[in-house]
Amino acid sequence: MAQEGLFERFPCDAVFALHNYPIGRTGGFAVNPGPFMASSNTRRVTIHGKGTHASVPHTGIDPIAAVISLGQQL
Repeated sequence: MAQEGLFERFPCDAVFALHNYPIGRTGGFAVNPGPFMASSNTRRVTIHGKGTHASVPHTGIDPIAAVISLGQQL
């Protein structure tokens, strides 16, 4: 948005952002100089399966079900 000229169109002296922070006092807020509660963590997960024939699905290990379950839990 900044690259597209937002602050030329709407000049301002400061920018503030708020996060919901459930452990804080009701009706209160906290401030911090600089970034606060920012994160860019990356994880790589490899799930291996075992292919099988549709007539004997019980002999395989379905990685799709594991991926879906992991995604829902995350």
